[in-house]
Amino acid sequence: MPAVTAMKHKKGDFLVDYEEKVFEDVKAKPGEKALVTFHTVAFEGSIGFVNLLQATRLKRKGFDTSILLGFQDYCTPPLNTPGQLKVAP
Repeated sequence: MPAVTAMKHKKGDFLVDYEEKVFEDVKAKPGEKALVTFHTVAFEGSIGFVNLLQATRLKRKGFDTSILLGFQDYCTPPLNTPGQLKVAP
Protein backbone atom coordinates (compact mmCIF):
# COMPACT_ATOMS: atom_id res chain seq x y z
CA MET A 1 0.00 0.00 0.00
CA PRO A 2 1.47 3.39 -0.96
CA ALA A 3 2.13 5.82 1.87
CA VAL A 4 0.96 9.44 2.00
CA THR A 5 4.06 11.58 2.54
CA ALA A 6 2.51 15.06 2.32
CA MET A 7 1.85 17.02 5.50
CA LYS A 8 -1.71 16.99 6.78
CA HIS A 9 -3.78 20.09 6.22
CA LYS A 10 -4.42 22.21 9.28
CA LYS A 11 -7.70 23.82 10.21
CA GLY A 12 -8.12 26.97 8.11
CA ASP A 13 -5.93 25.77 5.20
CA PHE A 14 -7.30 26.11 1.67
CA LEU A 15 -6.96 23.40 -0.96
CA VAL A 16 -7.00 26.04 -3.72
CA ASP A 17 -5.65 29.59 -3.99
CA TYR A 18 -8.70 31.86 -3.89
CA GLU A 19 -6.60 35.02 -4.11
CA GLU A 20 -5.12 34.32 -7.57
CA LYS A 21 -7.50 35.41 -10.33
CA VAL A 22 -6.83 33.35 -13.45
CA PHE A 23 -9.60 34.97 -15.50
CA GLU A 24 -10.79 38.55 -15.34
CA ASP A 25 -14.06 39.20 -13.49
CA VAL A 26 -16.50 39.95 -16.31
CA LYS A 27 -19.32 42.35 -15.46
CA ALA A 28 -22.14 43.43 -17.75
CA LYS A 29 -22.10 46.88 -19.26
CA PRO A 30 -25.37 48.80 -18.99
CA GLY A 31 -27.98 47.27 -21.28
CA GLU A 32 -26.06 44.06 -22.05
CA LYS A 33 -28.24 40.98 -22.36
CA ALA A 34 -27.67 37.23 -22.08
CA LEU A 35 -29.76 34.37 -23.44
CA VAL A 36 -29.62 30.89 -21.91
CA THR A 37 -31.22 28.19 -24.07
CA PHE A 38 -32.64 24.86 -22.96
CA HIS A 39 -32.58 22.32 -25.76
CA THR A 40 -33.92 19.54 -23.58
CA VAL A 41 -36.95 18.68 -21.55
CA ALA A 42 -36.85 21.49 -19.04
CA PHE A 43 -36.02 20.72 -15.41
CA GLU A 44 -35.15 17.09 -16.13
CA GLY A 45 -31.61 15.88 -15.89
CA SER A 46 -28.41 17.63 -14.98
CA ILE A 47 -28.22 19.89 -18.06
CA GLY A 48 -31.31 21.78 -16.94
CA PHE A 49 -29.72 22.37 -13.55
CA VAL A 50 -26.49 23.57 -15.18
CA ASN A 51 -28.46 25.97 -17.39
CA LEU A 52 -30.26 27.42 -14.36
CA LEU A 53 -26.93 27.86 -12.53
CA GLN A 54 -25.49 29.63 -15.57
CA ALA A 55 -28.52 31.94 -15.78
CA THR A 56 -28.16 32.75 -12.08
CA ARG A 57 -24.46 33.53 -12.52
CA LEU A 58 -25.15 35.80 -15.50
CA LYS A 59 -27.85 37.63 -13.54
CA ARG A 60 -25.40 38.22 -10.67
CA LYS A 61 -22.88 39.62 -13.17
CA GLY A 62 -25.45 42.26 -14.15
CA PHE A 63 -26.75 40.89 -17.43
CA ASP A 64 -30.42 41.24 -18.38
CA THR A 65 -30.91 37.46 -18.53
CA SER A 66 -33.58 35.50 -20.42
CA ILE A 67 -34.19 31.77 -20.63
CA LEU A 68 -35.46 30.20 -23.86
CA LEU A 69 -37.06 26.78 -23.58
CA GLY A 70 -36.73 24.95 -26.88
CA PHE A 71 -38.08 21.45 -26.53
CA GLN A 72 -36.81 19.09 -29.15
CA ASP A 73 -39.63 17.63 -31.29
CA TYR A 74 -42.34 19.16 -29.10
CA CYS A 75 -42.37 22.84 -29.95
CA THR A 76 -40.17 25.39 -31.60
CA PRO A 77 -39.89 29.08 -30.79
CA PRO A 78 -41.23 31.15 -33.68
CA LEU A 79 -39.15 33.99 -35.10
CA ASN A 80 -39.83 37.60 -34.05
CA THR A 81 -42.26 36.64 -31.27
CA PRO A 82 -40.42 36.92 -27.96
CA GLY A 83 -41.91 35.10 -25.02
CA GLN A 84 -44.15 32.81 -27.06
CA LEU A 85 -43.75 29.21 -28.12
CA LYS A 86 -45.43 27.51 -31.05
CA VAL A 87 -46.68 24.14 -29.84
CA ALA A 88 -46.38 21.37 -32.42
CA PRO A 89 -49.43 19.11 -32.93
